[in-house]
Amino acid sequence: MKAIEFPLSRITISFILGIIIAYYYKINLEYLAIILFTGFLTFTISFFYSKRRNVNPIFFGLSTYLLAFIIGLTTQVVHTESNQKNN
Repeated sequence: MKAIEFPLSRITISFILGIIIAYYYKINLEYLAIILFTGFLTFTISFFYSKRRNVNPIFFGLSTYLLAFIIGLTTQVVHTESNQKNN
């Protein structure tokens, strides 16, 4: 299982989990926009915090996985046909 050691594979798994969760649970697009903004803000703050201080980057890693999960949720909700205007 050397492939799971790469960060991109773990981020992809988080993204896929977001897609799967959004498929089974119907999430409102307005709430998802707020969650996406909050996740991006958390990611940005943790990025700059981990760059300024020589601290353990665990918070940055967790916020990266959380952001990938939220992007997966957003991708599934936006591409659902019931949310399209021409449906």
